[in-house]
Amino acid sequence: TKNKIKHCIEEIFSNNNKYDSAELNYRSVFRIYFSSLIKFLQCLIKYIVTGFFIAIFLYLFIISHNSVQKFVMRNCQNLIYPTMRTLRIWTLPILRNYEFLSDWHEEECLVRNPFYYELPLDCWPCENIRTLVDLSGFTNYSHDYVLNEQPFIVRDSLQENVSFQDLQKLYYKYDKLLDRGTAKFRCSEKDFCLPNDVFTKKPPAINTFHVMWKINRVAAARVIRKIFPRPYFIPNNSEVALERYLYLSGSEAPQFFLPLTDFANVWVAQGQGYRLIVLDPSEPCISNCSAVSVLLRPRDVLYYNWQFWRPRSRPANLCEEMSITFVGSFY
Repeated sequence: TKNKIKHCIEEIFSNNNKYDSAELNYRSVFRIYFSSLIKFLQCLIKYIVTGFFIAIFLYLFIISHNSVQKFVMRNCQNLIYPTMRTLRIWTLPILRNYEFLSDWHEEECLVRNPFYYELPLDCWPCENIRTLVDLSGFTNYSHDYVLNEQPFIVRDSLQENVSFQDLQKLYYKYDKLLDRGTAKFRCSEKDFCLPNDVFTKKPPAINTFHVMWKINRVAAARVIRKIFPRPYFIPNNSEVALERYLYLSGSEAPQFFLPLTDFANVWVAQGQGYRLIVLDPSEPCISNCSAVSVLLRPRDVLYYNWQFWRPRSRPANLCEEMSITFVGSFY
């Protein structure tokens, strides 16, 4: 029995030594793999940094020599389209899983530049403006007036009022296109803040109700153009921005600022109701220009240039009817 006990004790100690050696082996293997990973990452970072600086050097070298630039462009021209097409095919699975990424394509700016500042601006278009000119009926003259970048109003561009029922009918017919083309949809009521809620249900019976609807897709813009057509004073050779805004405001909806659109030339069409538009001078023109205001009635169309003006929309308190305001821009 003593021999058996001694044998058991020796066996236990021998097993413990095996476990200790196995643990040491695991630790050594982990250290080897970890050190290899660190070395790999160091080499990868080194190659990336080196490649980055080489690419910058080649880019500066190419753009600084006209002959080299022409040679590179001549030989790389046929590779641009296949490369971009291949890259697009590779990214399709990502876009299918993350559809919100496709909206970034329509954004003007993804990351704001904190060092950007506006260049000195010649404010002569707003210096002597004390009231807005009504150019209704002067179709030819309004084309030239746009080139002066001075604000004016016309009352004969929008042929018919645009009511809330018109928007409901339009949404009922083109709901999928409009939903797909919606970039932003914000409203004052949290439980009532989807296009489907607003245009298929009865809106809240409160005078402070407010909706901002931003559209930035071609198909949706074509649909909205059926009720808010292009004003006649926009020159034929001008490009109209894809981005459109639609504001639904109760009679006592609070003041809001109109957006800085893609292009500086802006038209504001009043489809229904009344809103008081105040044009405040932009920051570079504060010392040279003074604020002006205009009451937008149904079918009125206002033109201004946001380089010189920063507009805000205020309630007019003239009726209980909902205000429908459309904002577009052109180059």
